[in-house]
Amino acid sequence: MGYFALTTRQMPDSQKAEFVANSAIAGMTSYVTWADIEPVEGQLDFSRIDADIAIARAAGKKITIGVFTGRDALPGWLSTAGVRLWTNAKGQTLLHPGDARFIGLWRERIAMLGQRYDQDATVVQVTICGAAGTLCGPRYPELPADVGLDILVSNWKQIIDAYVAAFPTTMLNLEVHLTVGFGADLPGELFNAIPTTVPLGPFAEFLSDSAPTSESETGTAFAAAARNRQHCAFQTVSPLGDRLSAAVERGRSFGCRYFELYASDVPQAANLPLP
Repeated sequence: MGYFALTTRQMPDSQKAEFVANSAIAGMTSYVTWADIEPVEGQLDFSRIDADIAIARAAGKKITIGVFTGRDALPGWLSTAGVRLWTNAKGQTLLHPGDARFIGLWRERIAMLGQRYDQDATVVQVTICGAAGTLCGPRYPELPADVGLDILVSNWKQIIDAYVAAFPTTMLNLEVHLTVGFGADLPGELFNAIPTTVPLGPFAEFLSDSAPTSESETGTAFAAAARNRQHCAFQTVSPLGDRLSAAVERGRSFGCRYFELYASDVPQAANLPLP
């Protein structure tokens, strides 16, 4: 639990160190892309994640890590590796969410991540990423015509199982959001299939002073996913300024005690209630 500084790949290490030195900050994030860690097939480079872990560890703080697999995150070699890709209406190249080849490749990388980081005491949470419709998780504002809910559920279950096997001692989070044509059915089915004994909780990137509401479709789905779980997590939707405290209180109303804050809001953490 706690307030975590949401860092970026472009942020200098000195700034990350400054954020985690804040006594009100419990840790930081390290979100990199598949292209970052494997620009050449089979040659994995974890130096960026390792450097971020070292920054958090030096400050006596914790870190959440994730390897994004969505837009602007894919290594170029995938196009010749038998992985099916598709282009959405915005012209973004994404993994086809029904592709079995991707699942096989990604499960191997998940196992490598687990071998490297599951026993690292500084790493307290890992974000589950798969054939994403946006950045990382099961969120789809658009889908290929040949993909239905059954395919999404089946393929995401395989990815979740791989993370659970690779990270038996580390908290995991899975995004709760809507899918075009299916609403909140996808996260609903996925969380219903995950035993509450598994250290895995819901995560949402859209916390503000006005959202989510307990009556909205996403808010209802998030609350259902958080029920009887050990953990739930929010990232603020953007820098919120003087609305940050109200947003945190909204997140706390769902039972969550983990909040990722944008850089410009990190200085305000000292004025927030303890998570």
